[in-house]
Amino acid sequence: MFARVKSVVEQLCLGDHVCWPVDGGTDRMDAVSTLVSSGIEAGQQVLCLTGSLTPAVLVEALASRGVPVRSAQRRGQVEVLPAREVQLTGGRFDGYPALRLVADMDWVLDEPSGVENLARFEEAASRLVLGGRAA
Repeated sequence: MFARVKSVVEQLCLGDHVCWPVDGGTDRMDAVSTLVSSGIEAGQQVLCLTGSLTPAVLVEALASRGVPVRSAQRRGQVEVLPAREVQLTGGRFDGYPALRLVADMDWVLDEPSGVENLARFEEAASRLVLGGRAA
């Protein structure tokens, strides 16, 4: 019997920062499902920022793929928020060893007002990642 080989996404470690271009909605959901599920399994807090779907629709899509997102939300382990309305600020991740941030960045293509702050967001995210408390 052969052991299943983990995908690159499932092998992400604290300190890793990945920009993963996807080809359409199915590829995006495959990636998001794997990232969120891996974070839950690793006992990490997962913050999922969604741009292409509403939070409710994304949660439903994750649940339909077998990701235990609803129970993780009830425990406070997973939070799904609209990407356009979120700004990261400093703070602790109480109760979890790390934060796994999954951000659907397709909203940037619309060039909304405030998109010029994206570099500052990426810089803040990189500081979290390089500090070894986030992926």
